Amino acid sequence: GEDPIPALATYRPRQSESGLPVAPEKNLICACTMIHNVSMFLREWVLYHAAVGVDHFILYDNGSKDDLADQVAQLRSAGIKISTVPWPWIKMQEAGFSHCAATHQSSCKWMAFIDVDEFVFSPNWERSEKPTKSMLEAIVQVDPDVGQVHLWCFDFGPSGQTSHPQEGVIQGYTCRLKQILRHKSLVLLAAVDHSLENAI
Repeated sequence: GEDPIPALATYRPRQSESGLPVAPEKNLICACTMIHNVSMFLREWVLYHAAVGVDHFILYDNGSKDDLADQVAQLRSAGIKISTVPWPWIKMQEAGFSHCAATHQSSCKWMAFIDVDEFVFSPNWERSEKPTKSMLEAIVQVDPDVGQVHLWCFDFGPSGQTSHPQEGVIQGYTCRLKQILRHKSLVLLAAVDHSLENAI
């Protein structure tokens, strides 16, 4: 009884009254993530990354049935720039990230591709009393020939928790593996192919 899901993701630039594409404001750093029923973690993740330098959040919603819309509305009312994109396809995170990279080249200079349970952090930030937007900005002030910055990904385990810790993800999960198994990416979108054939 529902409309069929389209087989292709499409992108149509906003048009001005003259019919020409509208050039959006260019953000220095955006963050893209795929979500499914994780709104309980969203506020902590967004507020943390907004404090350290993310200007715009793009959430690819993979069929969430929780209170995502309410969480997004609250964050917007707090002044956070946040967008949602319906992304109903199964196991299509890479395609969603490629779509995000291709469709935001005119509105974002750098894009962080991270999950809602992942937090960008540098040990150099421990000397700061408060988070500032310049923290992430310092990471992307690199040689102009650099198209991607690898962020090593430390995996944290349950840390003795049997339910979601009241103090949140950052304070509640403190035990991590010694070995680094993965990395995440901060990508210069001008270096990304204009097609959807990217593998973020």
